[in-house]
Amino acid sequence: MSRVFVLGHRGMLGHTVTTYLRASGHDVVTSNARYSTKPQNLLLKEVRHSGCKWVINAIGAIPQKNCSPHLMYELNALCPLHLLHEMTSDQRLIHASTDCVFSGKTGNYRTESRKDSEQDYGLSKSLGEAVAYDPRVICLRVSLIGPELCGENGLLGWFLKQTGPIQGFTNHIWNGITTLEWAKVAEEIIENKTPSQAGLIQVGTTDSLSKKQLLELFSEIWRMPNQIIPTEAKNHIDRTLVPDWIRPPIKQQLLELAAWVEGNQRLP
Repeated sequence: MSRVFVLGHRGMLGHTVTTYLRASGHDVVTSNARYSTKPQNLLLKEVRHSGCKWVINAIGAIPQKNCSPHLMYELNALCPLHLLHEMTSDQRLIHASTDCVFSGKTGNYRTESRKDSEQDYGLSKSLGEAVAYDPRVICLRVSLIGPELCGENGLLGWFLKQTGPIQGFTNHIWNGITTLEWAKVAEEIIENKTPSQAGLIQVGTTDSLSKKQLLELFSEIWRMPNQIIPTEAKNHIDRTLVPDWIRPPIKQQLLELAAWVEGNQRLP
């Protein structure tokens, strides 16, 4: 088993990855140190001297947390580049990116499609993808849903806090994966079970669905009889990706996630 350093281990993605990899027998290292732009950064120093072959960067600043543009560019763009610079030559990086590098005007985006986001979050994540040019790095571009340790910043966490009727957008289209599925992908990379070990990789499902349909799946699987009201959002958004690596249908992923959450007592 491998020794893996997970950055952002308290976030939506990081806590799932940490828990999953540890349960699979990997030696997972985390740190409570925070990233800063100072040259002698404690967190990056810990990574460098950790003895970990693999580093997973799950640090990120998202708009749902009302992060400032400054913080988004610091954590989403500068941090991965700084991290890569400080890593040893034999350390490998798995970096988390997002479908939000695209505007959502067209959908079915390919890996090589022009990144056209005009928002600070998408732009900052787009800049962070520059690490994918290094042969030590594999960058996973995908949209994620999953449980959270605290708060309700993601769609699933928000849904599970609702008690009445909620709106489900019929014109927001999605084909992402769960954070548990992302953790499985990371483990496959670590164990050299993937077609590629470097570069920019889009991950997703072949079945796309609307946010309304996704909420209906949440309601079914978590047995919450919320009324989902079909609603057309002001702006049509389709950030579906043409996946390089195809994962199981989202309903299967959600069923596995619900069982995993219950088994680990990590209720969102």
